[in-house]
Amino acid sequence: MFRSGMYQFLPKNDRSGRAVAITRVSHWDLSDYKAMARCLWYTDSVVEDYPDIQQRGVVSIADFGRWIFPPIQVLHFLATYPMEATPFHDVCNHILYNDSALDIIFRRLRKILRDDNRMRMRLHLGSSLENEYSLRTYGIDMSRQLCTFEGGESHIQYDGIEESIRKRQQLDDEWNQSEEPYRDPSSLTALFPNPQDIIMGRHKLSTVTWSGNVLYHKVIEQNVHRYIALQSTTALDRIEKTFMSLEILHLFRNQYKARFLSLKERSWFVVDDSEIQKKISTSLRTLARNITSKKK
Repeated sequence: MFRSGMYQFLPKNDRSGRAVAITRVSHWDLSDYKAMARCLWYTDSVVEDYPDIQQRGVVSIADFGRWIFPPIQVLHFLATYPMEATPFHDVCNHILYNDSALDIIFRRLRKILRDDNRMRMRLHLGSSLENEYSLRTYGIDMSRQLCTFEGGESHIQYDGIEESIRKRQQLDDEWNQSEEPYRDPSSLTALFPNPQDIIMGRHKLSTVTWSGNVLYHKVIEQNVHRYIALQSTTALDRIEKTFMSLEILHLFRNQYKARFLSLKERSWFVVDDSEIQKKISTSLRTLARNITSKKK
């Protein structure tokens, strides 16, 4: 992903001394979005090594090139682009697109864009060569990219990219070693949940899609019919329900090596067994109530 040139900082700054980051949107590998996200994160983290870049800011270039999707998706990107999403100060943006028909639409779009987008966004329409010459008027030299594309393949032009990759891999190994104790299922704290961990709380986006939470709901569905069979109010059945929830708790802990984590002040902590048992009992009771009400 690093060697593809999908996202890179140019070796040479613009005439104002600001760093230049180029994103080749047409070469995004959406099938491997995790690797793409790591590549973006690692490349952005390079800025932390250079305080002068943080001070002067970064000029961002989005090269749509041979973008196969209609111009309306480009307009959606322009209108919703989060200029504060990067860990550096985004000074301005240059959009490269190989369709002059977009010019008329873009002129109308500029009227509805936010003031900061309108002032800091430039559109370049034409062939790759025309866009390259257009960027030179802003002091941006595209001829010295780390990677270029010829015939659908990427070609490394800058010898230092291999050294940069080696440094990032070394940094990744150091981070893995420092984070390893927190990934241990027996650890009571975590820097971030493991895939098999269950996230507690009302984090809708994470609790619905997180792999550990998906596994949790599957286990609840597998045991809910046993819970329905104990739907009397006798003291013995209530004890059986309690034992069932504790059995599920130990199943996650021993077989799946999962932890029940809660986010408190930007840190993850393992929840007490009593609270976990209540959560499991509530999940079983809620699902059992829904099943019985549908049958009725």
